[in-house]
Amino acid sequence: MTLPAPEKFVSEVDSLQDLALLREYAEDRTQFIVSDAPWLEALRETGKESFEHMGFPMPSMERWKYTNLRQLKDQEFKYQAIAEVAGIITDSYTIVLDNGYPSSLPIDLPEGVYIQKLSVAIKEKEELCQKYLVNVGNFEEYPFLALNSAYINEGLVIHIAEGVNLERPIKIINNGYSADSMTCPRILLVLEAGAKATISENWQGDGRYFSSEVVDIVLKPESSLFHYRIDNHGEDSNIFSTQIITQEKNSVYDSFSLISGLGRLCRDVSARLIDASVSCSIKGGYLLKGCQHFDVSINTEHFEPECCSEQLFKGVLNAKSRAVFQGKIHVHRGAQGTHGSQLNNALLLSEEAEVSAKPELEIYNDDVVCSHGATVGQLDETALFYLQSRGIPKEEARCLLMSSFMAQLLETIKNEEIRDEMSAYVAERLKDINNG
Repeated sequence: MTLPAPEKFVSEVDSLQDLALLREYAEDRTQFIVSDAPWLEALRETGKESFEHMGFPMPSMERWKYTNLRQLKDQEFKYQAIAEVAGIITDSYTIVLDNGYPSSLPIDLPEGVYIQKLSVAIKEKEELCQKYLVNVGNFEEYPFLALNSAYINEGLVIHIAEGVNLERPIKIINNGYSADSMTCPRILLVLEAGAKATISENWQGDGRYFSSEVVDIVLKPESSLFHYRIDNHGEDSNIFSTQIITQEKNSVYDSFSLISGLGRLCRDVSARLIDASVSCSIKGGYLLKGCQHFDVSINTEHFEPECCSEQLFKGVLNAKSRAVFQGKIHVHRGAQGTHGSQLNNALLLSEEAEVSAKPELEIYNDDVVCSHGATVGQLDETALFYLQSRGIPKEEARCLLMSSFMAQLLETIKNEEIRDEMSAYVAERLKDINNG
């Protein structure tokens, strides 16, 4: 299930021609859920052709110069089209996924809340799906968006009607992935004008698998989405995640993600602030050990006046783990009154751990307030000695300092219940990282 490398890259790394994710594409298509929608077939074909042309991203590409995918060249994965289990019904507000695909959907939803499998939503809400699934991003800029579109088949659609305010969070739980599987889940979240919702996700897995997931988020005027996510994958996992966020006037997007226990996770986030007075906050923490690798790239586009954006990430790394933070705030000519901030802080517990940071501002307007920065450091030996002098064992003292480092980030979580859950998770993971 690999695709020959594009000709322009063959001279650089000939062995990458073994990375042929679409070699058996025709056979894989027999697993697609039948749909008569011509736009869906056109989307698949366009994605396939784009990925065939681009191939796997190489270090020669600016976005991917810190993450090398050559290790994937000898690995094979079998395309998984749908969840292995289907038709189970859960309690209200909870969605269960297997392989990233819905296997269990909620019942007794409030009026105006629509949650359904993508394959069903394409028939029941075809106009909505077509509008937001087509032309969501640049395939050449996001190769894994092209790959996902080539295999678009199953996923999840959440549509919140105008003015609906969900008081309880929608919970999405991914149980895991099949061994040696390749999956391409697609999630579409649309909040109409004035709608408000909180979504909490927990993604986990164990073993070797490959997932190219895409999340499309559309926020209409005056809508608000609070979005939380935990990624806890196996050491042989390969997760490539693309998030496309589109915000209209006075909308609010506030997200927080925690990443740990993984093999390789690469996340591209594109936030498009296409109207005035938009607020967009993208925050997260990464807790890594062993040879784990996390790579996040965020591009926030300010098109209109008086918008605010924030990019804030903190990480703790041990052993030979590596993290990459690439953040960009792009202020266009008409975006006067922009407020943008960007910061990545990392704490290294080992001399072999590594962080690459590339904060970037591109501004074409004088009436803005923007800042960016990145810091990398080690535990404060003076503070560590002070705690030990007060009778606190060294390992416990190290955990206290790491917890303090992450505390400021966790305090930004507005939902108290989710904040407590995230804090407990971080405390457990820091103990694990401190030992390895």
